Amino acid sequence: MKRYFTKLVTLLILSFVLIAPVSGELLFEKSEFATRRAKLIEKIPDGIAVIMGAQDVIGFNEFFQNNDFMYLCGVDVPNSILIIDGVRKESTLFFSISDRQAKGENISLELVHNPREYTGVERYSSRESFSSQLSRLSGRVDVIYTSFKPQELMREAGRIGVKALTEMMKS
Repeated sequence: MKRYFTKLVTLLILSFVLIAPVSGELLFEKSEFATRRAKLIEKIPDGIAVIMGAQDVIGFNEFFQNNDFMYLCGVDVPNSILIIDGVRKESTLFFSISDRQAKGENISLELVHNPREYTGVERYSSRESFSSQLSRLSGRVDVIYTSFKPQELMREAGRIGVKALTEMMKS
């Protein structure tokens, strides 16, 4: 019986190791994300799209990146921003995270040290430089596309957030 139990435990451990995703890796190949960004670039030849990543979570809840950001670049770093430039046909990823923070969140150190190579996004800059770069970009494009929907977190419905935001803006 003990031998059977040992084999069963070994089999369960091996199956978990083989099935579990590797931490810190992109969900798809970087070429897939590049194709998705290229499709958006075709739709915005006159401007740029600014896609905000999810904000950092306070407390004990697990961080989840928002769907639009994850769909276009696959980066799971809180407070990241992606600018997709339809005029120049390139993208810029903005994020800032230390090695220590990345290790604590199971984020690949390759992403932290070499974001261009890791993600396939053409340009990278620190989160702190976003405002100045957006100011510069706004002077050369006709349109800035962005979402005005509030951030939708786990167990939230988007309509509730929009309604709350609308009510807050009325008062």
